[in-house]
Amino acid sequence: MKTIAKRIIGLVLALAIVAGLVPVTGVLDIEAQAATVNYAPMPNYIQDGVTLHCWNWSIANIRANLGLIANSGYSAIQLSPMQELKETSVNKPYDNWWVVYQPISFNLNTKADHAVGTKSELIQLCKEAHKYGLKVIMDVVCNHTANGGAANTLCPQVDPDILNDPNCWHDYRTNSWDYSDRYNITQYCMAGLPDLNTGNKKVQQKALDMLKEYIDCGVDGFRWDAAKQIETPNDVYCSSDFWPTVINAANSYASSTRGIYLYHYGELLENADTRNSLHMSAYTQYMSVTESVWSNDVRYKLEDHNAWGLRKEYFKETTPDKMVLWAESHDTFGDKSSIYTSQYNLDKAWSLVTSRAYTMALFFPRANDMLYQEMGELAKVSWTSKLTTEVNKFHNHFAGQSECLTQAGNSNLYYNERGNSGIIITNFNDGGRDINIPVYAMANGTYYDQITGNQFTVSGGRLYGAMGDTGVAVVYNPGTKSCSHSSHGSDGYCYSCYAYVGHKSGTKCSTCGTASTRTIYFNNTAGWSTPYIYGWHDNGGAGTAG
Repeated sequence: MKTIAKRIIGLVLALAIVAGLVPVTGVLDIEAQAATVNYAPMPNYIQDGVTLHCWNWSIANIRANLGLIANSGYSAIQLSPMQELKETSVNKPYDNWWVVYQPISFNLNTKADHAVGTKSELIQLCKEAHKYGLKVIMDVVCNHTANGGAANTLCPQVDPDILNDPNCWHDYRTNSWDYSDRYNITQYCMAGLPDLNTGNKKVQQKALDMLKEYIDCGVDGFRWDAAKQIETPNDVYCSSDFWPTVINAANSYASSTRGIYLYHYGELLENADTRNSLHMSAYTQYMSVTESVWSNDVRYKLEDHNAWGLRKEYFKETTPDKMVLWAESHDTFGDKSSIYTSQYNLDKAWSLVTSRAYTMALFFPRANDMLYQEMGELAKVSWTSKLTTEVNKFHNHFAGQSECLTQAGNSNLYYNERGNSGIIITNFNDGGRDINIPVYAMANGTYYDQITGNQFTVSGGRLYGAMGDTGVAVVYNPGTKSCSHSSHGSDGYCYSCYAYVGHKSGTKCSTCGTASTRTIYFNNTAGWSTPYIYGWHDNGGAGTAG
């Protein structure tokens, strides 16, 4: 009877992990996992890894889930802007996400009216995140400020040193209308938000001071909002030295004060200039950039069940080691252009995007409900699913190794071989299937799908096996790692080797002093008001979590 009970508990855990992790309020003292685990080393450089976009999550919620984030294969977290705002973002639903993109200064928030948190909380988050090997990226807004409540007006709450200096502004009464014209998009306003004169030395210094303040907090990199709207030294009629002045000085500061290599990536939709007068290198000499067109096209073609329709080549005029890819972004979700794509197809899009070599993969977790979920709350749990976790770990495992991307339209498959020992297969049709495909890089041998555990075989230049119902197979042998370090957190995550090994059963952690406990997770699809989970010990006792 006790053996059956254990199997039931194991089944609950397995189903919960596959469905997505939602913690119930309770912990059962059950057998901890062994100290030998499947191991994927965490990349040290952000570009080589996977970043979780903690879109408008509060710092408190992020800190409470750092172990789960790291164990799910993410190597970095990205926070929403934490600059001072013209209005509170607390108690606002997610469809008010634009509030954090209307700052009034380059100062970090210190008040309780910001849903993300305060500067003091950020300092603590960075310390904790670094224990898990996680890097911290901040979203920064330097192109514009908040408006005054109406488009193309100055907000009276803006830092008076900027507000009262006309040299700090472009023509804030005129909106940009030609996205292909560099002068137009860099010198006029985006959506009625007053455009800062980013060529002005005072504006540049304030932006740099903000970055230094973030670096002192422990931040490791920056996402530059509206980077395409900020001119470069290579622009013909609207050039400025904003990027070399601010980024180079920030890099030097981070290196001298913390000994780190600062990471930057910019929001650049399409190419730098669709008229081809400005090459992408005008930006990539300073930062990585978003490859939005190819990323979004993956989603479109999966919705159409059309593997032939997705081109293998990127649209951006740069190399993969300067690209950031996604399956969905906060912009496409916020403007509802991707909101009707099913999570099933988003998961498959993520598998293909994250299989790519040398790129940084950015995972956007959807809000549970744009109208009713408040900013600061955690989003849906797709970011912890079995599929997502295994794809992330595959990406980390093969960091720096070559790719061989195959578009098999006759079978409606896309698959990417990494190095000579791994492959991710994405099915553009629904459901699982038997796999019998030619491979061009993988060595002969036996491999395992990390999602289903199914065996795959490579022989004579072909791969054989069975794909599960997710429509994705993550096929490689990650290996194992034994951890004997004592530097474990209360969640069993090792701060020395960044492996999630748990605690030895029946003992206490030598660092945190807690007994071996494991949290049970499940997805409450039935909408039960108070779920109860029962477990039985070998000594006949019972435990309950409700």
